Amino acid sequence: MNIKELIEKIRRNKSRIRITYTTPVGKKSTSSLKVVIINRRKLRFITLGLVVALTIGFGIYSFKDNNKANKDKEENLAEANIQEDMSAQAKVQEPEEPEEPEEIELPVIDLSENSVPLETELLRINEPILFGEEVLYSAGDTDNIDEPVFEDLYVLNLKTGEETAIAHTEIKFGEIYEGRFNGDWIVWLDTNQSGENQLYVMNRETGEISKIKSCEYNKPQLRLAGDNLVWVEQKDLDQDRLYLYNFKSGEPVVLEIFNNPTYGTCPPSISQELLVWVVPNQEDPENKSLIKVLDLSKALTADLATSSQGEEPDNQDTMEGNTGQEEGIDPEILDPKGFAIYPVTNGKAIAWLDNLNPSEANLKLTLDMGRTVIDVDENVARPYGIGDGFIAYMKEDAIMVYFWELDRYAQLNKPGTKARLTQGGVSDSKVVWYSADNPNEKKDHLYISTVDKPTEEQLLGSN
Repeated sequence: MNIKELIEKIRRNKSRIRITYTTPVGKKSTSSLKVVIINRRKLRFITLGLVVALTIGFGIYSFKDNNKANKDKEENLAEANIQEDMSAQAKVQEPEEPEEPEEIELPVIDLSENSVPLETELLRINEPILFGEEVLYSAGDTDNIDEPVFEDLYVLNLKTGEETAIAHTEIKFGEIYEGRFNGDWIVWLDTNQSGENQLYVMNRETGEISKIKSCEYNKPQLRLAGDNLVWVEQKDLDQDRLYLYNFKSGEPVVLEIFNNPTYGTCPPSISQELLVWVVPNQEDPENKSLIKVLDLSKALTADLATSSQGEEPDNQDTMEGNTGQEEGIDPEILDPKGFAIYPVTNGKAIAWLDNLNPSEANLKLTLDMGRTVIDVDENVARPYGIGDGFIAYMKEDAIMVYFWELDRYAQLNKPGTKARLTQGGVSDSKVVWYSADNPNEKKDHLYISTVDKPTEEQLLGSN
């Protein structure tokens, strides 16, 4: 029976299935042909068995797959926990960045108890200057602003209280301004403020008074230290000149010629050791300045030091003087990195303002020729001065003091009162200032403060 016949028989008889196994071609048969007949019932059982077997096998495979997935999930979770623990441990072990300490504003020290009144019977006192235990000022007893007021120059001895008039104005409607002095010399300007200005010097040892020269236009601002007098003088409408005058030589030297009125009207500052003044920086003349610093011990030649003392120079009313270049004077340059005006020095420190407008001016200070610049305060007005270890200045209605070694501030007038610092009113450890509580009062009230290094109690106390 061939295959076609077998299929046809099965189609006719659907009750059973006969399967015949034959021997493959080329292989001898060792047994007879076997025919297996499967009826419909058996076929159902076989089919059911196959379904059950397949279901059990798929279940076992799914169980194994789920177990593997759960195992992978557990391993991943364990690994994540380890990673988290390691990260937390690393955070604990890493040193935490220290928190920046909060800046605490230290209180202003109250030094008002160190102030005493300047005792004088005169009504009006003009810009007192201190030197040692003496005070120099021009003064008067009239309060009529239409008349000359400061017609006389006085020296007051603080120890004895003795007040001595040493000079009187020599010109019509004249007054005395710009008084400066030390142990050897007293200088002043006799002016009527209308173009007539006479510079005078007194030798304190002999009492002899000499006229240094006459100046036209605006009155010069004088600065004195040792045997040296400096001032800026207007020569014409477009030019100002900075003069250095040595009393022993009687020879003036022109240190600088200004064509810019901002710098031409700015007074220099002088100490025994240094002379400082400002000039425009040619890189940016409108916004930047340079501070020139002259070492006076190197600037003055032996010829100047051995010249006759107190001699009045020839042709004093027209003297022009040699230039600094002719005298071999070569100042050092301090670059303030910006604008600078009104320099002040005590021979060790140099200070300046960085703006002409007091409401925008910052007071700056250097002890090392500008390598380190201290920002002392902002909104600072003129005048100000440098004493022994401190700088005194005006801030609003207060006379403030800054101790740069301590980085601490103090106030000289009582809190709540008003005061004004005098021009040139800072000398060594003393500061002289006006009370401004009653500006309409006819009599001027002045005080002298002794500025010592604050005590430990003052440093820890509050104002």
